[in-house]
Amino acid sequence: RSTERSWAPVSSELVRDKQYSDATDSIAASACEGAEATTIMLRNIVNKAQESDIRTFLDERGFEDMYDVVVLPKDAKSQRNRGYCFINFLSHEQLQRSMKDLVGHQIEGTPSKKLMEVRIAAEQLSSK
Repeated sequence: RSTERSWAPVSSELVRDKQYSDATDSIAASACEGAEATTIMLRNIVNKAQESDIRTFLDERGFEDMYDVVVLPKDAKSQRNRGYCFINFLSHEQLQRSMKDLVGHQIEGTPSKKLMEVRIAAEQLSSK
């Protein structure tokens, strides 16, 4: 088995789970509150992932050229990410699509079973 990590959606069984559906509905409702938001917080990322992994994941999901900033905070001691990142999209519509398309994924090839969560970031980023 290759040691290279790739991003993959969770099984459709998990997506149909009632608790998971409720969480997705809650995310959609919070999207309406941030009418002009363009920045998301992607949570539950495996802490070995690098910024390039996040960018590759986004590009493979069809978001190439739709975002301008990726911020992946790292722990000063371990130099691993803190399990979350911020992604700024170029439009609110792209943010809305990301909130539907990115939730519930995990990185294949790692021992982690964390499922990614997507939220509108409390503070919005900009490349300007």
